[in-house]
This record gives sequence, structure tokens and C-alpha cells, in this order.
Amino acid sequence: MKRIALLAILLLAGCGAQKPEVAELTVDGGLVTANPGPAPATMAPGEQGGAGEAAKPVTPPKEETAPPKEEPSAPKAEKAKFPTPPANTGSRNPQKYVVSINKVMVLPIKDDGSCWDECSANANQAAAGVASQVGGGGATEFELAAKGLEIALKALKSTESLPDVFAHIDCGNGQRILAPANAGWNRLVAKWDNAKKEMSLDVNDQCAISVWDQDDAGDEKIGQIILAPLKRLAAGQDRITILGTKEDFGQVFLAEIGLRSLQPASGTGGAGGTGTGGAGGVSGGAKPGVPQALYSVEVVKAKIRDKKKDGSSWDAFVGKPADPFVEVYVNGYVSPKPFATTPVVKDNQQPVWSYKGSEVLKDTDRLHFMVFDKDAASDDLVGECKTEPIAKQKLAADGTLVLKDCGQVESLEVRIVKSGQ
Repeated sequence: MKRIALLAILLLAGCGAQKPEVAELTVDGGLVTANPGPAPATMAPGEQGGAGEAAKPVTPPKEETAPPKEEPSAPKAEKAKFPTPPANTGSRNPQKYVVSINKVMVLPIKDDGSCWDECSANANQAAAGVASQVGGGGATEFELAAKGLEIALKALKSTESLPDVFAHIDCGNGQRILAPANAGWNRLVAKWDNAKKEMSLDVNDQCAISVWDQDDAGDEKIGQIILAPLKRLAAGQDRITILGTKEDFGQVFLAEIGLRSLQPASGTGGAGGTGTGGAGGVSGGAKPGVPQALYSVEVVKAKIRDKKKDGSSWDAFVGKPADPFVEVYVNGYVSPKPFATTPVVKDNQQPVWSYKGSEVLKDTDRLHFMVFDKDAASDDLVGECKTEPIAKQKLAADGTLVLKDCGQVESLEVRIVKSGQ
């Protein structure tokens, strides 16, 4: 038998041995056998290493730790400091209006030629090109150019170079509106449906309007202007348009401010009481003597029947539940467009929205809640729920109203609250 002696180092864990033991490995016909070396000596208590030697406790040296370094605190992001209008002095004859921030358009680059946020050289060049083209155009041309730029920046993966627009208006006496940035993320054109508030304004009252870019490092002012809005309100109109190209409004190309009178209509003309023109007239074409007010309208939740009226599934291909959403109209399709549209809730027969809109309503107006099932081809009408004339509609103390059996809508819960209640 052929034997090959090999030496191996074996670490004897748990035995407290200070040196390795030697074992002999025998290789015989491809089989490896370990022949253990001498057994380790048994140590008496108190011994370690050599015989009769008492173990000496070793105290590790104390490590000197340096005091933790204080990280420099990041500078706090500055929030927008909204401008205030001059104090409205002298005799005032205020009337009630619903003031709204409807729309703001912002130039693609800052006044120093840079992007609103970090961007590549190609993105900056594209934005600068659009800025040079839209200077003398109108709102329609600007919106088309802005849309084209957004498409180009998306291809360059630089849409975040556009501003996150929000706006603010202060008309004195604590009358302020904030139009939040969630409608203007990475956009040159920001539009708001619900940035509205009831205000008491005199024709000479001035308002401070400011537009901002929201940023983590601090809000940056895009432009501001102070003006008397009612002096600019033309006969028969309920809004004013401020053109930044003709006024000192920073990098704001255009701003649209709504001014809708809440005075009972008793004639024809502009916004306000009786008259035939300008501020102090009548707006909106309301019937003579009919009171009107700003209302908050919340679409809370709904319960939708499992099948369509013909018994088929809401999703004919895979049999899934409906994808419901709601459009809210004044007096049905007489309105040119809904004043509020909820998000779509996917595959849900009992959707919850809690979505708020606001609108000026005459006492005789009815609200129509059009419930649809979102579909790739065309949206299906689930049901139309209507209120009574708003002044006669019975509501709970908190404004809650449950409308039942509207087509395939088993129930729809809404909340209607008059401004100031």
C-alpha cells in the first residue's frame, strides 16, 4: 500500500489551544484518511497555555474617539414671499365678486437665458428657440409652441427643466388666493379650475398678483404686478387678461384672472350692480333679480350596479368592473363644459373620490352629475343624477346629499356648501 504523508494545520476551535496540532493524512487508492495527532492536554481551571501558569487578565487599551463632526446644515429653502398691494384708502363702495386665477403662461427660460431647472445644452437651446418665437404671438400660438417644446424636452429626457408654476393674488383686507403647483408641474401653461374665492372689491382696489416656480432649493419668483382689476374689466366680461409682453410682469407671458359678480342681475353690462357697462354693471347674463353665490361642490362616492342596463359587463372583453368618473355641469349640457371632473377610479363599483370643485350658482340653477365608465373606444354613460334648484334643494347640516337610482348608479353622495356657511 502506497502511503503519502501530508501535514495539515488544524485549528482546534473551542479548546483554547495556542498552537496548531499536526495530523497525518494518508492517501490510499484515492481515499483520504485523517490520522489525528496527539490529543490536546486538558488544562486545569485557571490555566491557559503552559502548565501551572495562571491566566493573566488583559485590559484592552482605551480607544480615544474623536468627537463626531458636525455636518453643516443645509440652508433652508426659502418659501415665496408674496407681495402685498397698497392699502386701499378713501371711501369704498365694495361689491361681491368671485375672483379666480384661471390660467398662467410662463416663458420657457429665465431672463438670464438659463432653464428654470437643470437642463442639458440641447434642452436649453430648444427652450431658447421657442422663447424667441413666441414673444410677439398670442395665447393660442403660445400654447401650441409650449406643447411642442414639452414633446421635444420629453425626447431629450429634460421635461424637469420646465417650471413648477404656482400663483398668488392678494387684494388686501385678508382676501387672498393661492393657485397650487400641482396643476403646473413641469409646464409652461398652468390652468386651475378651483382657485376661486369670494371677495368684496371696490373699483379702485388694487391687487398684487405674483407667479412662482416651486423648487426644493427655494421658490423663485417668475413675475409680479400690482393693478386695479375692476378698472380693466370690460363691459359684459367676467375676466381680464394681463399680457406680460406689454407690461412689466417678469417672465410671465400671460395671466388670466376671473372676476364674476355676485350681485343680483338687474340690467345689462359689466360686472357689478345695475348699469350698462364697465365695473358696476352686470355680468354673466343672469336673470334679473336672481341671487347668486359661490358654492363648493364635492363628489364624495358612488355605488354602481354590477351590470349595464342590457345585462352585459362594463368591460365587455374581460368582464371587469367599471372605471367610473364624474363630470359636474350647471343645468346639464347647457353649460359649455363641466366645472369639475373627478379622476378615474379603475375597476371599482363603489368608487370614492372626495373631489372638490367650485362654481357660482344662481338660486334657480340645478347641478347635473354625469357618471361615466372610462373606455378606450368611447366612455359609457352610467347615469345622470340631478338636484333640485339649488335654493330649494334639501341638504344635511354639512351639505351632504345622496342621489339615488340614476340609471345604473344606485347611489351618489355629494356635498354642496354655500360660501360663507
